[in-house]
Amino acid sequence: MQVAAGFDLVYRTGYWTPVHVALTNSGALFRGTLAINILTRAPRARVEQLSPWNFEQAVVVPARGSKQISLNVPLYPGINNLESVIATLRDDHGKVIARQNATHGVSLQAGEILVGQLTDPQVDLETLETIFLPGQIGSLTTIQLDASTLPTSDAVLENFDILILDAFTTSSLHANQLLALQTWVNRGGILIEVGGPEWKRTLGSLPDSLVPVTIHGTRILPPAVSIVPTNDPLRQNMNLLPLSAALPESIEVSVASLRQQGPFSENETLLSVDSVPLLVQAHQGQGIVCYLGIDPASPQLMNWSGTQELWIMLLTHALGDQMLIPIPAIGYNTGPGELLTRAGILNMLKPEMLPGPTILVAFLCGYALILGPLRLLILRRMKQPQKWRLPLFMSIVIIFSLFAYNLTFYQRNASIVDTSVSIVQMSQDSASAHVTTYSGIFVPNAGDFHLHRPGENLTQPLANQFLVTNRSQVAKKDIPASITASTNETQVTLQGLDAWSLHNTVTEQDIRPAGKITTHLFLHDGKLMGTISNTLNTTLSDLYVLLPHRFANLGRLAAGETRQINVPINNISQQSGNSLADQIAESGGVTAPYSPYTHNQSPQTDFQRHMALLSSLNGNDYPFSQCKGSCKTRAIADKGTLFITGGRVPNPSLNDYEPLLIPGATATLIGWADRPLTNGITVNGWQPISHQENFLQMPLSLDLAQSLPIPPDVIPGHMIDVESFDAELRLPGIYAMDNGSITFEMLSPDLSRLHANKMTITEPDLWAHPFGPDTGFLPSHLQAQLYNWYTQTWENITLQQDAFTTTYPEAYIGPGGRVLLQISNKDSSLGSLYFAPPSLSFA
Repeated sequence: MQVAAGFDLVYRTGYWTPVHVALTNSGALFRGTLAINILTRAPRARVEQLSPWNFEQAVVVPARGSKQISLNVPLYPGINNLESVIATLRDDHGKVIARQNATHGVSLQAGEILVGQLTDPQVDLETLETIFLPGQIGSLTTIQLDASTLPTSDAVLENFDILILDAFTTSSLHANQLLALQTWVNRGGILIEVGGPEWKRTLGSLPDSLVPVTIHGTRILPPAVSIVPTNDPLRQNMNLLPLSAALPESIEVSVASLRQQGPFSENETLLSVDSVPLLVQAHQGQGIVCYLGIDPASPQLMNWSGTQELWIMLLTHALGDQMLIPIPAIGYNTGPGELLTRAGILNMLKPEMLPGPTILVAFLCGYALILGPLRLLILRRMKQPQKWRLPLFMSIVIIFSLFAYNLTFYQRNASIVDTSVSIVQMSQDSASAHVTTYSGIFVPNAGDFHLHRPGENLTQPLANQFLVTNRSQVAKKDIPASITASTNETQVTLQGLDAWSLHNTVTEQDIRPAGKITTHLFLHDGKLMGTISNTLNTTLSDLYVLLPHRFANLGRLAAGETRQINVPINNISQQSGNSLADQIAESGGVTAPYSPYTHNQSPQTDFQRHMALLSSLNGNDYPFSQCKGSCKTRAIADKGTLFITGGRVPNPSLNDYEPLLIPGATATLIGWADRPLTNGITVNGWQPISHQENFLQMPLSLDLAQSLPIPPDVIPGHMIDVESFDAELRLPGIYAMDNGSITFEMLSPDLSRLHANKMTITEPDLWAHPFGPDTGFLPSHLQAQLYNWYTQTWENITLQQDAFTTTYPEAYIGPGGRVLLQISNKDSSLGSLYFAPPSLSFA
């Protein structure tokens, strides 16, 4: 037996990870069970501890044959250190036949970038291994994948930061792999897809939600052509100057046009030749899809000096702020289902009222009533009451005894309660969704319990060390459990449970919802207007559209309903420090921050329960201890990792951390589904009493060309280039820099449709104005430069109260609506710059 964990022996702790086992049988037909456990060691301890959880699969190995088995296992050691992954093979009688530790692999540290390559073997992408990006401690780690090793679940695919498709037959991928790919992009993955002469094979089988262009065929570019437009500032970037060099040979490229409709926002062309897009970047939810019409691995580009710079420019654009998280920052995994940043959800998993005792009390009261007053009343109406007194008494006792036995047996199973909270993260076109379900299973009696969850999913019991809201449980040992997963279901057996006890599980699942939510919304004079349609098979309650520092209440939307929207937008002052969750609660008459469970109270209405969940998602109910205070002012949350930076800025409270907003999306739709979007759980074959919260979160695109005025923060700037050795992202939306420059890009709507008279760029200087534009007394040493596409020069601009307004926006809006702003320190002797990303507004 040979065991290997991870992808080519590369793995991350805090993620679901594939474990590959090769079995060889030299004897007769073998039937048995393969189980995977993890071995951990507590910090500064010598004793190793084997996890009591077995991730199992039944195996059959033919006589003198072999078998390859892959199981997905969660590597969540928490505060402990992961020592090893162990595979145990048992026969049908439970006898251990073999036990083997996994081959020692490479564990990636928080912040290191993992790139998966779906390519033909002959495709040469070795250039990626020589690239060093700003803020990275080493080169990129690349893993070769194929149709047999690409995960079928987003929870496993989350190990990768970037996936590259180049000369690959995507028709060989399974439907579940494509679904995982869609949800992975929507939740923050970067997908790079290469067209060129092999575009049909690579892109032809991908869903429209993963291709931001429509490809019309191919053409030959002649030699001596530059792929950088003549007026692009890239030609002035000394570090990327080779990118402007002419192509050495003619090369075949794919001809495409941008999709104007579809599940993308900020769809832009970055490189082109003769109006043929060669590099396109589009936002899809939290993630990014990049299309290359030219193949960097083409033999014709082997002698081109710009290949490495092409990759650097593409990756810098796509990764953005992720590259500037400080290297010294300690990264902590946020636990199963990112639980440590939303630990208040655990309080919502406790059953509020148990039906079993209520029914038994009612039964006993009925028994006493019939045996006493009702029996005497019946006897009074009989002609010979003395004759029937004893037979009637014995009949009642016998009937109620038989009934009590059956009722007790029924109550033993029917009193099982499943209290769950599901976070449904839908894609921008509603075609796919990732569902994270936190379940609290309450059992009334002792013994083993079998949990069955239908559909392909990844389920794990919740280790006691993650029960941070219940200190008495943290130090206890985890209960033994066996988990068996297949493509259609997952079976979890919890062993030796105590009576009247609560046990938590976390499930992650990718689904294709039956129906969609479609919108066409825009802003107009402080209102949200347009239409919204719901074709899901459930009514949606407490719907809100969220924007930075703003929200609009849409109320209730029935299944099958289409509604015209014309509602006011509620504004929140950034200086107030209030979160969207707090403002939504207060708008509904609930005192914020609303944390009833921490005060031993329970919500009394649906709206209060919904606000309690928003408070939990906002992290109000539990501060992560490693932050040594509020994580909002001391850490950066990035894709399942919490980087502790310590803050170290003039005003840590003025960061833009807002967990209810989807990063990269123009707007976010949130609400609650009255019915679950996944199939329910069964326990010991019974449907438990269920109390479910189904929270939906979905990225939206607004029709900004129809919106006027457009307020600040609606069109944010994204970091696309950094020419500095000390630039850092200290907190969400707060940069620090001594020397060098950072370039931001903002995408303007089509001015021919917008009819705006003036354009304003807001650039918060958080050193000179730490509490807002009208505050502070320190002199500003922030230098802002705006790129003029007409003169092809960077122009110094003067900020008045952190803003610059022009009535001639056409000069500063380039192809595709690109507006470029460069920030530098004009006097480093005055200390570091502290600033936020810019934003664009129109009036």
